[in-house]
Amino acid sequence: MTETYQSNCFWLTSSIPGNMSALAQSLASHFKIETHKIGSDADYQVLGRQLPAHVVVLDATGDDASTSAELLAARIGKVVAHGNQPTIVCLGNHAPTDQIVDWMRQSIFAYAETNSPEDRVARLLRAAFEQADSVLSRFQRFQVLNTRKASMTLPEKAVLEMILEGVPNKTIATELAVSQRTIEARRHKLYLKMGAKSLSGVVQSICEWKELAVQFEGLNPSQPKREFAKESAKGCGGESEQPPKSVNTNLIHSSESIATPKLQATVRQHQQQLDTNCS
Repeated sequence: MTETYQSNCFWLTSSIPGNMSALAQSLASHFKIETHKIGSDADYQVLGRQLPAHVVVLDATGDDASTSAELLAARIGKVVAHGNQPTIVCLGNHAPTDQIVDWMRQSIFAYAETNSPEDRVARLLRAAFEQADSVLSRFQRFQVLNTRKASMTLPEKAVLEMILEGVPNKTIATELAVSQRTIEARRHKLYLKMGAKSLSGVVQSICEWKELAVQFEGLNPSQPKREFAKESAKGCGGESEQPPKSVNTNLIHSSESIATPKLQATVRQHQQQLDTNCS
């Protein structure tokens, strides 16, 4: 029975996939595995079309033992270059211990000899799938938070910024030349959009987004455009066109910096007061 994981596994080998090793054939009955013959750099491009955290097995079965480590080193570099944060498992022929340690520090998840018992390789693959699925879940969470952030309007961001400064709703309404009821409605909408019940929940979500953005910068297929100048004190301004930026540079708007320790402290200090103002 095939074990089910969210992540895909790509088994890269020098041999023709139809004649892959007995180990690969056997494990393919337990895991969902795609085999690919590596003959040129173009063969690695399949990895770049995958979501983050797919599992890649570099199989050196059939390679000359004297050059196996050198070939694996080159292939690891290409997998890292082409893949989206792949979880790499290497099957090699007597690679030097210090080189294996170096690979594990920098790039690969696990290493085993090509003649290792099947159950040991299966355990490594199982752990690699679990690792990859964990990363994939984080990426999916990042996509959700990214969409929520992008859905916030400039008026809502302006309200959020002033709330974080401890400004009461009544004062915000005066500053933005709108009614207090409008401010309360905007506040309610931004809570809904961020999937939060309170201001501290909004802060927590954006803290989480910032952490994930560092990890997944450039991997989101639908990156939002950079965010622009905040709305003026007397109303909402328009947006001026700017070229799209990568995810991790979307922090120029001051309301995007709310995850800093100082502002988190401000949130805690004013939470009770803000809830009172909103009531």
